[in-house]
Amino acid sequence: MLEVKRDWLAPDVLGALTNACYSVSLGAFRKENLHALILGAGGDEISATARAIVDLFWRTPVPEHYQSVFQVPCALMLNFTTLRQHLAGHTQTHVDWHFDYNFFGNDPSSMVAWVPLDPVGENAPGLELCLPKDEVPRENFVRLFRDGRPPTTLDAEAIDLLYGRDNHQRIAPKLGPGDALLFDKLVLHRTQLMPNATADRLAIEFRMTSAKAPSSRIRADPRLSLSYRAEDGTVRAAPAAHLFSLG
Repeated sequence: MLEVKRDWLAPDVLGALTNACYSVSLGAFRKENLHALILGAGGDEISATARAIVDLFWRTPVPEHYQSVFQVPCALMLNFTTLRQHLAGHTQTHVDWHFDYNFFGNDPSSMVAWVPLDPVGENAPGLELCLPKDEVPRENFVRLFRDGRPPTTLDAEAIDLLYGRDNHQRIAPKLGPGDALLFDKLVLHRTQLMPNATADRLAIEFRMTSAKAPSSRIRADPRLSLSYRAEDGTVRAAPAAHLFSLG
């Protein structure tokens, strides 16, 4: 699954989300010298703003779109919802080719919404995607996914073995604030290579699973908490194991 949504977020929601995310990044990033911040793992200093960001997620079109794709309501994975900052000239923040399978495990209803809060793809790095041109034999994934999971990152040789030397192409969509890039756990991607970037960028990675039947790995992982919309319409959060009576 791969979709590019243009001008998707309403201006008021985008403005509030941008203000909240930059409020977190300006304080916590500078204090801790961080380039990535996980909303579900912060201390009291950022918890109120983190909760505001989560509440804003439920005002975006993302949850409804998730439900239209998978026919189940979504739950936001708080421990894997991340603010990621890239500063011009700081190439050490680059993340190489990887699958988000490492977050989801064998989850049939995985979705990532990558939302840039600054323009990307021209003066600041966005995401670069590596896509197969033709169908890839299942045994190629089985061979790559040792112990049921792919390597943390893949090099050019591993990609050629997975997709075939001439069977993949790379794209790097130009996106602006209000746009979103949606993909699942098996879309290979990395930080766009842009050594001469002249602008900084901040993006948020919303990772979602089913609120009804997430994978057993997610339900059984005591580290993971989920935000979900209850039947009465209120937004709540709970450990995944507790929410699904597996604790």
